[in-house]
Amino acid sequence: MEADRKDRAIDRMRSAIDNFLGELRMAEGLKTSSYEELRDSIIELGAAWAEEDILPKVVVNYLLGLYSWIDSASYGYAGEEAENIRRAARDVEELIFVHVVPAGQEEL
Repeated sequence: MEADRKDRAIDRMRSAIDNFLGELRMAEGLKTSSYEELRDSIIELGAAWAEEDILPKVVVNYLLGLYSWIDSASYGYAGEEAENIRRAARDVEELIFVHVVPAGQEEL
């Protein structure tokens, strides 16, 4: 049962990332619904893996690349839209540090 929860959280996060970045790369702009799904999927992932000391490599790879992928997509936009996308990149990075990374931080 717990493994199912973890797998679902990974699948949801992967889907949310692909959808969010796909929309940005297809010049559809920053969509609130896609951003909220991405945000919620990161929070869910953190909750599903909170008791673990390590994350699967695939999860780490996604999380490590996420800020730069979103930030890079912002350069296809101008003005306020570009800044909103960069802000979303920073917010996502913060979400990762708040909801996913803290597991095991006490030992650092």
